[in-house]
Amino acid sequence: MSPQCAARLLARVARQLPRHQSTRYSTTYTLGRVYNALAARPSRSDRPGLVYWLRMQHRSGLVEWKAGRTDNMQRRLRQWRRQCPGCRITVVDKVRTRYAKKLERCLHLCLKTSDAWKVPSACEACRVLHREKFEVGRFGGITKALNVTRLLRDIVDM
Repeated sequence: MSPQCAARLLARVARQLPRHQSTRYSTTYTLGRVYNALAARPSRSDRPGLVYWLRMQHRSGLVEWKAGRTDNMQRRLRQWRRQCPGCRITVVDKVRTRYAKKLERCLHLCLKTSDAWKVPSACEACRVLHREKFEVGRFGGITKALNVTRLLRDIVDM
């Protein structure tokens, strides 16, 4: 990918990031980390797969969002439902990509540096410490998070 092309695509990602950004990270810092992750070669363990968004609603009414990757969505959903039987789990979106690990990493960087990363805490349903849960309201809502996911997928799959 040429530097000009990368700069244009990164500018599109920047427009999707929340204006209030982060208390800890600047937009420039975020974009620099995302650019480095995008410019890096896919790892040997990176394979085609899906990057998904789950909506997890607990019995108490608490709603949490999970972004992850898998090569088999049905199997992954069964694992989640078995592990957290007290949660109503819904697949909100899934995108197929050639490099699932790389896409997930870039997405997590965008979310983490915009303060959407939720501090790991014990799940109400199963008491397991789940990682990679997000407060998408801090990111501008689920629609914006899905837009960033698709935009990053387009860049990663180039």
